[in-house]
Amino acid sequence: MNRRPKITSRWLVERERFHIAESRPPEPEKQTAIGAVISDVVHALDRTQSDWQTALRKEWGALAGPVVARHTRPGPMARQSLIVLVDNASWLNEISRQWRNPLLTLLQERFGKEKIRDLIFRINAG
Repeated sequence: MNRRPKITSRWLVERERFHIAESRPPEPEKQTAIGAVISDVVHALDRTQSDWQTALRKEWGALAGPVVARHTRPGPMARQSLIVLVDNASWLNEISRQWRNPLLTLLQERFGKEKIRDLIFRINAG
């Protein structure tokens, strides 16, 4: 059913004000609820983020190396910083002093500097 838009006094005023040549108003555009749009965007972002974080977890042993990987695991992200969970305080000290820069460089080369800007080392509580 193709209904023509109704000519209203508002349309006539706008037509005159903006010098519109058409005698009838344009067809109304299909409207989408903002909640649906936001939901789609959030799901797309979550999917993209979870894809590379899944790859990070799978490749952690190869990227970190066998010695470091035995005592660490990738944790959550916090403001573009990867939290690396470490077995104990002595390993936390060792890894944060000697492995921070080489590990960060490897991770940035693999996943991009825009995704991982820094590493935060924490003792794994669980």
